[in-house]
Amino acid sequence: MDSHKQSPRAIFRNIFSQKRINVLKASCKSSIRIITTLAASMIAALTLSPFFKPNLFSMETQEKSLTILHSTDVASLNNSDEDEDEASLVTLLKKERIEQAKKIQILKAELKSTRDRLEQLKADLMVRGYSSERVLKQKVASLETALENAQLEVKALSQELEMKDEALSSKRKELENATSVFLDNLRRQSEEIEAKNELLHREESRSRALAEEASSLKSALEQKESNLRRLGKVEEDLRDASVKIGSLEDALKEAQEKLLTEASAKEQLTDEAAQYAQEREELLRTIEHLKERLKLENNYAADLVNTLENLSSQKKDKSTLLESALFDMSVRLYQEELNASRLKEKIEEQEFTLTQARELHDEKDQKLQELQTKVQEINPEKIASYQASINELQDELKEAKQRVAELEILKKELIAPSHFAATVEDKDSKIHELAARIAEAEREAADYEERLKENHSRTSEERAALLEELNDHQDALQKARAEIERLSKELSDEIDSSKEKTEALNQYQESTSILQQKLKEAEEGVVSLYTYLAHKDDLSEHQSKIAMDQESRLHERIEALSKQLADETEEKESLKQTLEEVKADREAQEQKANALEDQLDRALHNQEIEKGQSKDLEERLKEAEKKAESLEKEHAQIQEKLAEAQSMLDAETKIKDSLEEMLGRLTDAKEELSQREAALSVELREALAQQQEQQAKARQAVEELQAALTEQDSERGRAEELHLRIKESYQEQEKERARADELVEELTKTKALHQQEKAKTETLSALLEEAIQAQEQIKQGKESLVADSEQIKANMDEMRKDLDHSVMEKEKLQERLDALTQQLEEERKNNEQLSSKIDQLNQDLQDKDSAIKEAEEKIQLLLEDSKEASGE
Repeated sequence: MDSHKQSPRAIFRNIFSQKRINVLKASCKSSIRIITTLAASMIAALTLSPFFKPNLFSMETQEKSLTILHSTDVASLNNSDEDEDEASLVTLLKKERIEQAKKIQILKAELKSTRDRLEQLKADLMVRGYSSERVLKQKVASLETALENAQLEVKALSQELEMKDEALSSKRKELENATSVFLDNLRRQSEEIEAKNELLHREESRSRALAEEASSLKSALEQKESNLRRLGKVEEDLRDASVKIGSLEDALKEAQEKLLTEASAKEQLTDEAAQYAQEREELLRTIEHLKERLKLENNYAADLVNTLENLSSQKKDKSTLLESALFDMSVRLYQEELNASRLKEKIEEQEFTLTQARELHDEKDQKLQELQTKVQEINPEKIASYQASINELQDELKEAKQRVAELEILKKELIAPSHFAATVEDKDSKIHELAARIAEAEREAADYEERLKENHSRTSEERAALLEELNDHQDALQKARAEIERLSKELSDEIDSSKEKTEALNQYQESTSILQQKLKEAEEGVVSLYTYLAHKDDLSEHQSKIAMDQESRLHERIEALSKQLADETEEKESLKQTLEEVKADREAQEQKANALEDQLDRALHNQEIEKGQSKDLEERLKEAEKKAESLEKEHAQIQEKLAEAQSMLDAETKIKDSLEEMLGRLTDAKEELSQREAALSVELREALAQQQEQQAKARQAVEELQAALTEQDSERGRAEELHLRIKESYQEQEKERARADELVEELTKTKALHQQEKAKTETLSALLEEAIQAQEQIKQGKESLVADSEQIKANMDEMRKDLDHSVMEKEKLQERLDALTQQLEEERKNNEQLSSKIDQLNQDLQDKDSAIKEAEEKIQLLLEDSKEASGE
């Protein structure tokens, strides 16, 4: 009742308080902002789709929507001048109601258009999601092929390592067998050398004994010379006796003259004296002959002593050389055993690393199988829905393939050493060069096989020749031993003969002493002739008997001495022959010893070369291990990239789910908007009933709306800025499409690189098979070798040649592996670029999601504001 009594102005003042006015201002501002942001987001979403048509949502539609709002504002401003009359207010309210109804219809039309656009956006997003899934599937397939290639390479490398391990184990066994045989031979040789040393010591002792005997012979000869001097003195005495005898003869002649009766006696005495003179001359001749023979014997004995000393010195030198060579061989064998033990340890470490690599490989295979199962679990219904878009994108793929082919050509040109300047002729020449290199490698392999066969035949011939030389050397040593024994026997016989000669000389000296005594007795007898004339007959008989006995004894001794001299001459000639034979045997033995020393030097040199080659092999094995580790690391990186791709697929699925949820929310929002529109229509009807009461308050609201219009002008500027931002986002999206095209091209490049790597792996496998065949041939050649030291030398020569060939092959493999590593590094860089681009795309998607969420929040705020406005 009080309200009816009050004036309308008071009623408007009570209803429209200052708080309500502020709320209306805020709601109007928020509604305008939300509408502008929605329009911007819708335009941005439409520009993302490839089916965007600018005619559907052009600047004209935007201007229409903005002109509607502006027309309302202008109409409100024009009608503000007629606020004084209540009738004019009613008419204005009616006009506003009609305009609001028009606005509602326009908004409904815009909502329908937005729904259509949202459906188009949904279809576009589905197509793009399918295309992105297809690209990711292609990436996954390419990565799987790369993994399979890497697995094949790893398997090939593992097989190579296994073959190498087997070859090394066989070589170890062969080296162990060879070393055992060689050690046995060395022990035998050391035992033989010890026996030879013992024989040498014995021979040295014998030579010392011979030297002592020679010294004793020298002393005996000196004694003989002294005896000869004594004989000279005896001769002088005989000469004196002859002078005395001459005087006695004169005395006898005088006595004959005096004693004619005693003529017969004197004649007998003269005959005896002549015979005695003849015997004396013969004795002098024999003595001179004996002196000459003694001189010859002394010279011969001195020569024998010198030869024996030379023999002993040469044997000592040879024994020292052999001992030093044996010591060096033992030291080198010990070093080789140490190297073999080190190689065993390294091989065990490599086996351990290989087992670890295999376990990692098995784990990675399991992960790959899980990924494949996840990929297979994708719904076939989605695939069927995306096939329509695939048909449309096939043309684009053809163009991309053409671009990929062009990029592959450019990449080949970049890989070439000419860098951007290689022509078709250069490529053809390079291809011919590669073909020539392959042919040369095949020729070298054939030559290598022939060399192996020749080496095998040569080694067998050299073994036979060395065995023959060893047998000859052993026979020569046995002959030398027999000759030394024979010479020792002959020397002992000579010593015995010299002893017999000394005994004969002693006997001769005794006989000379007896003769001297007898001469003295003869002198005494001649002196006593005068006294014993009475006893002539007795004395003559006695003297004649004594002379006959002496003559018989002298003849016997002379015959014995002549026989001894003849025997000594024969022995000297035989000794000369034996000495010449011994000298010839010595020269032959020296030649054989020199040949053996040369062979030992060669064997030592070959062993040193083989040690260097074994070190090179160890270094190359280390390099192969490092490369295997690098390949494993690359395999792990590829698997990480697969995991990242899988995470990207999961993220894309999540994005699709979120988009579907967004679409559901949008449909729910549309339903709520329709409900709110119905509520608003009811509320508007109620508001028309209340407009009569609010005419007074509308005047105040107009003033506030003028301020709001100023704010709307500023908001229009913001909307224009948003429109510019939308254009920029559209340009950025075009750039992203170009980046996506580049990504497709890079993926095709990676596929081409994988194909090249497959070809290279095939060539590597072929080379490895050739190396395996060569190693098998080496095994076959080694099994036929005999376990001897000389055969070990031949084996080492063959191993050296094989190692040289394997070094060449390994160098080629290293070059190819370096090329592969370079390509893998390029692929890594490409993959890193792809990952960076994928991260950028994810960030862009996240930004878009955040923009969509902000739009949803703004829609909710609009709905809440509309609810509040409807409630008010």
